[in-house]
Amino acid sequence: LKAVPVAVLPWLVPFLDLFRRAFWQSTRPCAKLRRYAAALTLGGLLVLSMAATKRENYLLPLMPPLMLLLALAVEDRLTGWLQATPRGRWYRIGDWTQATLLVLFALLPAAATVTYLHNVTVAAMAALVVGVAAAAAILCATRRRREDLMLWGAGGAAACFALSALLVAMPPLEPRKDFSPFLETMAAELPVGSSVSVVGADETIEAIVPFITGRSVSLLRAEDLRRPATTFSDEYLPAYLLVQVKRREPDPTPDVEDRYQRLRQVELGRGRTLSFWRRMR
Repeated sequence: LKAVPVAVLPWLVPFLDLFRRAFWQSTRPCAKLRRYAAALTLGGLLVLSMAATKRENYLLPLMPPLMLLLALAVEDRLTGWLQATPRGRWYRIGDWTQATLLVLFALLPAAATVTYLHNVTVAAMAALVVGVAAAAAILCATRRRREDLMLWGAGGAAACFALSALLVAMPPLEPRKDFSPFLETMAAELPVGSSVSVVGADETIEAIVPFITGRSVSLLRAEDLRRPATTFSDEYLPAYLLVQVKRREPDPTPDVEDRYQRLRQVELGRGRTLSFWRRMR
């Protein structure tokens, strides 16, 4: 539940508007649609909250109806601008708060890349120029209460944030994670029809190894490799082994080194390392 406000950023003010009684009045446009979208969002949130494991990506199915509600909340605010209806001070504070959030989202990825990572590229400078233009449109629209200018500014801010985050900020922060070359080479060395024995597997490995190699995954615990040879014959161990090491998790490599020889290793991102091992004869 606490992840929902973060998931709707930068549209935090329209999200708070959903808790205003006026938003749900039957005289509002699309009143039935509002109640239907709310039922989808709250029902899905209740079901997901009952799950034993809770991860932020589980919120993705709730995003379409929730985004529809936020769009209606934004429309309510912009309609108030067109009608020139007197608004209270807190309502205008909400307008300026939302404008500030949009400006930050438009400028932050590219500005942070240039300032903190010192990665000055043509793409970063172009993103800054577009972000400044979108920010100027948003601030001008908020001051003059111009709906048309706000739509252009908000659209430009959204496009600038998405493109600069993907093309400017992410490449220097996180290297590309491509499992295919490593897993395809590994699969070519395995006996025909054999499964892939894995130590340290997680949900990602359990899904991507069968997808890339066409082989099933056999899970092996690091504890099995620590058993004495007198009580646990090496013949029981698989001939080949795939070992995954993740940041802040126990490293099974010392247990593997006693009976296996490392053939190759690859680092995928900053928190995941895969290594391929063959049992020593």
